[in-house]
Amino acid sequence: MKKLKRTLSKNKRLMKNAMILLVCIVFTSLLKCIELQNRNSKRAVEKRLQCIEQLLKENHQKQKKAE
Repeated sequence: MKKLKRTLSKNKRLMKNAMILLVCIVFTSLLKCIELQNRNSKRAVEKRLQCIEQLLKENHQKQKKAE
């Protein structure tokens, strides 16, 4: 009977550790997804800025030619 109780206690600890590990893995995966989205949105913003800068340059050149 004592051996059974020890085994059950050990199994509970193992299950608890497994659950903690699972939570850590899920949390890490979520952080990686968020980081990837932030990187992608940063790239998109940089591309938009480059596009706007190019349009401003073109507009400035057109204004110079018009003068």
